[in-house]
Amino acid sequence: MKKLGLVLLCAVLLAVVFPSCAIDLRPRVRIDNMEFVGDAYGYTLVAFRNVAGEHELIIPDEVNGLPVTSIGPMAIQRADDLRSIEIGPYLTEIHGWGITNNRFLQQFVVHEGNLAFTSYGGVLFSADMTRLVVYPNANTAVYIDGELQATVSYTVPEGVQVIAHAAFYHAIALHEIVLPASLRVIETRAFHGAVHVEQLNLPEGLEHIGSDAFLRMRGLTEITIPSTVRYIGDFAFYQAENLTDITILAPYEQVTQGRRWLPETGPLSAVTPTWRSN
Repeated sequence: MKKLGLVLLCAVLLAVVFPSCAIDLRPRVRIDNMEFVGDAYGYTLVAFRNVAGEHELIIPDEVNGLPVTSIGPMAIQRADDLRSIEIGPYLTEIHGWGITNNRFLQQFVVHEGNLAFTSYGGVLFSADMTRLVVYPNANTAVYIDGELQATVSYTVPEGVQVIAHAAFYHAIALHEIVLPASLRVIETRAFHGAVHVEQLNLPEGLEHIGSDAFLRMRGLTEITIPSTVRYIGDFAFYQAENLTDITILAPYEQVTQGRRWLPETGPLSAVTPTWRSN
């Protein structure tokens, strides 16, 4: 008992003096190919190991009698055999990098009792449909023997106000994304690496374009930024190397511009946008 007490005391002191080196004393549980970390209120899915030929991930409602309430950073990533993810009734939080870069993921299935999320057309949204959380990369695309046969178009439903962080990250099966008039915010890295997208409308009413939002979107050649935009984040269109025609309808003084947000044409030069404000 004395040794255990000494260990616990050392852990507390480390947490206070060196918080970055603190020992994580939260219980860890492995269930099949999933790993969870818990506290007094519930469990977080922190890791998933995809097994060859296993196409469906069903996240359990509970672990050790406590609800599974969240998905941690990089918990479900690069799971190339995964086609479907099923979310239970108690899940309320998904880290921005919690579900990412799953090339052949087709759909989300959400328990009807979940009050935080919903699935529409296989795409994950907030329950009120105002926030698009994750677009599954192979939602309606056709792959044969791992090869993409044709890119597809996707229309974001009217009423969506926010495209979440990395929502379309590496969505390489899309050639067109139609955004709704209701859209107000595009968060960081929302479309990062959607390299085949050639058509993307930015609607009037859009106010915020996050950092790295359109990073490496090499399919874009032209885009019009609406008059309502007030913020363009760092590196917003960085490495969108074929984007040479940028028209901005907002007044120059209205827009807060981040670092190197324009596509670069060389080491010391960038595309010059056309400002057409009144």
